[in-house]
Amino acid sequence: DRPGIASVSSQVSVEPRLAQDRIELIMGPKQPEISIIIPCYTYGRYLPETLKSLLDQTFSDWECVLVANGSDALTLQVIQVFVDKDSRFRKLSTQNHGPSAARNEGIQASRGRYIQLLDADDILENRKFEVQSSYLHAHPETGVVYGEVRYFTDGAPEQWRRSLHLPDR
Repeated sequence: DRPGIASVSSQVSVEPRLAQDRIELIMGPKQPEISIIIPCYTYGRYLPETLKSLLDQTFSDWECVLVANGSDALTLQVIQVFVDKDSRFRKLSTQNHGPSAARNEGIQASRGRYIQLLDADDILENRKFEVQSSYLHAHPETGVVYGEVRYFTDGAPEQWRRSLHLPDR
């Protein structure tokens, strides 16, 4: 050991979120690959499934801006549970000026390279970010990617359909 230089043990144990918070204090927040913007309004009853579909993604370099745009108590409670659970979730409180204004405010607060707009009652396939991010990296000239959409209803969420109004073939 040189005089005046403190040796640091490699046996440091820090909670993952605390470690990330300390890194951000020193270096500033890391830019995530994808920012998901969700206007939450009064969708607290659906929001847990939507946010679980984010946690289930095989691609983990994302942040989620949860826009509490005039949200009710249940929605605020759900938002707080996820913000406390995972540092990739951030709450942004705004007045309710509709979903478009909430999306725009969320985009302004986002840090990601790519933007994913998501409604508070939507569910994503678990490989969506992995597949689409990979495609964007392989095709840098591409500006927008999208995928197939399936619909479901409150009464039968396990039955996904290609249309809400037409029968599947």
